[in-house]
Amino acid sequence: MLRQANSALKLSAFVLALLAGAFAGKAQSPPAAVEKEQAKSPGVISTHFLRAGLYYFDGGGGNSILRLSGEGLVLVDGKTAKNYEELRSRINKLSRLPIRVVVNTGPDPQHTGTNAKFIADRTPVLGQQDEKRVLEAYPVSGETIAPPSNTYDHDQVLHLGPVEVRLLHPGHARTSADTVVYFPDKQVVALGDTYAPMPNPDYAAGGSLVGWSKVLGEVLKLDFNVAVPGAGATVSRAEVEAFKAKVDTLISRAAQLVNQGVPKSQFLDRLKTEDLGWKLSYTPEQVAGVYAELSKS
Repeated sequence: MLRQANSALKLSAFVLALLAGAFAGKAQSPPAAVEKEQAKSPGVISTHFLRAGLYYFDGGGGNSILRLSGEGLVLVDGKTAKNYEELRSRINKLSRLPIRVVVNTGPDPQHTGTNAKFIADRTPVLGQQDEKRVLEAYPVSGETIAPPSNTYDHDQVLHLGPVEVRLLHPGHARTSADTVVYFPDKQVVALGDTYAPMPNPDYAAGGSLVGWSKVLGEVLKLDFNVAVPGAGATVSRAEVEAFKAKVDTLISRAAQLVNQGVPKSQFLDRLKTEDLGWKLSYTPEQVAGVYAELSKS
């Protein structure tokens, strides 16, 4: 069953019907079985065990997270469109139960490329409400991304029997439609692109460097010890804390340059990030976005 966390949110009867009802079947495979199956079935996508009933699939553009329950599955992020069949195959090797809902952590194609195919298979796709607006104008080369079939505003709680999955929209970071997904009983959080090799706000999609720090601050209020980024290996809570500290340092240094009136043409040359392990290659549009929000703040 799907429980609302925001009284203003109205999900369709279609989604409620799909999330209702109990199903019997294979709930999960033990880690040894996953490793054996992985060796037998090489491909673009790899399966990784996180906790009992919780897995993630890397490759195919980014990470997808699968939460198993006796009443069906929750999938966090699809992949690029061409990886749909392999992703479904990997999921089916863990459980034959239906996917009750696919959650997008953001509008980028490595998270949303399979939206159209899931929707065509009558699987609801859920994203933050601004994702539809972003995708209407999102510049993806030669590819049309289907918007989510259902949306939420700030917070949403999914219940499949005793399994709880929390969707959080703590603010703007990579885009204005970022979603953080929290699995409280597993102490695991899916961060999407709010954890990345370096902060890379997409201002055309409502992103924010200042907001990025605030989002990470809200994430760190959660009780977790493992975080799954939008791509790459899992990270610890300490690594998320360290990333936020570096973002804060970057914002502080950038704000000093803006306050000093450093021209935008000299901004990246004057902004020191070597000690942070970053070499920023912001576009002129991103530099303008940083200037605009730091000038206001």
